Amino acid sequence: MRIYIDLDGTILEPRRRIWSLFFELTHPRYIEYKYFWRLKRNGWSNERLLREIEQWSPENFMNFHHEWMARIESTEMLALDRPFGYAKESLRCLSGKAELFLLTHRQRPNGVKEQLDRWDLRQYFKEILLTEGTKPKESLISRDEEPFHALIVGDTGEDVRAGKSVNICTVAVWRGIRSAATLRQYNPDHLLPHIGYVKYLLDQKTPYINISNEG
Repeated sequence: MRIYIDLDGTILEPRRRIWSLFFELTHPRYIEYKYFWRLKRNGWSNERLLREIEQWSPENFMNFHHEWMARIESTEMLALDRPFGYAKESLRCLSGKAELFLLTHRQRPNGVKEQLDRWDLRQYFKEILLTEGTKPKESLISRDEEPFHALIVGDTGEDVRAGKSVNICTVAVWRGIRSAATLRQYNPDHLLPHIGYVKYLLDQKTPYINISNEG
């Protein structure tokens, strides 16, 4: 079995990095931390936040986006990330049951490798797959995968869409960027709190698990 695993929001907690750079680049008038993350978990993009709430022009947003892409993976910003407390043990357990592939939208491989090495996580992955911010995730998933012998784990609707497009099992986790309610709209095969629950899915071989109570 192969498991394709997202990085930000699934293994690493990126919220401090995302908010810090957003605040630094925008100095928002109407958006504070809790409001920002409530909207982000409901699926709002940076563009929608800035255009609809802060009333930014398209030109101002494009300037923001250019600076965002240039800095979001800088050494300074990546230093703000931390692995979720359950991440390492979950990867250790899953690596004994399947081949693990890291599948991320990151642009730069060096930053990914440095973070994985810092927390001794790279050992669990057979391969690191980066879209470099230019390719869809499904383009990096083998088209030869059998539906019941591969799955993708991620915290966004994009991860679910990627898995469905190549006909593999999709597992959405809601302790990352998106809420359970937001992820449910994409109809994942399984909706779980976090990656630590995937081992139960593999052990039980149950056709469907939905644990979506965020309370």
